[in-house]
Amino acid sequence: MLRKNSVYNLELSYHFGDGSPFSVSKGDSVWIKFLNGFKLVLYSNDSVTSGKGGAMIPGSLKGAVTYGVSVKYNLSQQQLMGFINNETEKIRIFSSKGYNDFNWRERKRALTIQAIKQLIEKSTRYKVCEYEPVNINRENANKDNF
Repeated sequence: MLRKNSVYNLELSYHFGDGSPFSVSKGDSVWIKFLNGFKLVLYSNDSVTSGKGGAMIPGSLKGAVTYGVSVKYNLSQQQLMGFINNETEKIRIFSSKGYNDFNWRERKRALTIQAIKQLIEKSTRYKVCEYEPVNINRENANKDNF
């Protein structure tokens, strides 16, 4: 989570495991589903192309040779407030490879709420978590029940 004056962004760094380079175009979305059923859609600020080591996970040498990317998504203050009382269930990220779903682990849910509170109070940057994909799904996004 990033804040510069009154502008908020969600910055995600991720990779999809071994494979070829990929890109995230300006306007590509990330869907966030909360445990209470509320869904939030955010859009990327810029077009970004992946590079090796772009989403390294500490302690894993594999990330140094895996194509990853770091993307900023616009976040309004109302959307930011939506994070405060809601726990994230899963996230769907769209890219040139289609989309991938990531289930948010229980121990990370409380960290997200703490991060938002810190961000609003005084911080300019707060790291929510480091996470590796658990479920990759590239079927048609409109056919499932996200």
